[in-house]
Amino acid sequence: AAAKAEVDVDENTGALDEANVMNAVLYIVVAVGAGTIVAKILGTFITLPGYIGAMIVGATVRNVQEARGVKVPMAEMGAIGNVCLSLFLGLAMINLKLWQLVALALPMIVILLIQTVIMFFYARFIVFNMMGRDYDAAVLASGFCGFGMGATPNAMANMQAITNNYGPAPVAFMIVPLVGSLFIDFFNAAIITAFANFL
Repeated sequence: AAAKAEVDVDENTGALDEANVMNAVLYIVVAVGAGTIVAKILGTFITLPGYIGAMIVGATVRNVQEARGVKVPMAEMGAIGNVCLSLFLGLAMINLKLWQLVALALPMIVILLIQTVIMFFYARFIVFNMMGRDYDAAVLASGFCGFGMGATPNAMANMQAITNNYGPAPVAFMIVPLVGSLFIDFFNAAIITAFANFL
């Protein structure tokens, strides 16, 4: 009988590299620091969320480094992003004062149920179809549900849950953060103001 070949399994396969983690942290610090300056400059002309500057600087640095042939440690940045997102969602849940909402429990449950049903049908039959009826469209629809039931971090958490199981969706991860962090503020301000004046 042929002897079975022994295969050594490295338990650290897929582990993050320490040097890359440090580089990722430096990239993030530079993006946040320089982004603060950019946001203040842009803030003199137009009202924008504070994190827009960091997004602009981060996108610029990424494209410049890619053009120079310098590898950006995206795996490590993704891990740091996942940790930060988990911390944010955890802190948001901790800060909820549910005992103050006891009197509104029944109306809120009814509203949430109606909202959930509407979000499902809208995402399934409108967003998914209009975005191309493919994998990216499915991930975009999940992000849209996150917007409808919460905010941008909820959308990112929804999309990450899908892509972790079924693979990356670069188009969805380009569109949703951009819309959720930039365009949605302008449209929300205009729509809310219009409805407030109308009602």
